[in-house]
Amino acid sequence: MSVDTTFKPIGATYTVSTSAIQVGGSPQSNPGGISTYRVRSLTANGYISWGSTSAVTATAPAVGSPQMNTMGMTTNQVEHFEIPYGSWFIGTAAFEVTPGIGGT
Repeated sequence: MSVDTTFKPIGATYTVSTSAIQVGGSPQSNPGGISTYRVRSLTANGYISWGSTSAVTATAPAVGSPQMNTMGMTTNQVEHFEIPYGSWFIGTAAFEVTPGIGGT
């Protein structure tokens, strides 16, 4: 029997940019156990960050200054991340973020 690694969206797709957005709603409204987010970089190479509050910031890491909860992505790159449900997202460029389950 094979393992099903297909991403299954369970919510609306959000466009995330330079203003923090809580994708999918609060942790109390978790519909169906969302544990994965599909992220696609839309417009330019950039960084997407996430955190537990709307005070999250997107800052590129620098030598001697690492950034927690931050991933760099290239234009049109698609990735699946396991991130705590109810997280706030912000980017240095535009990203599509879709909550769901599964994906590799």
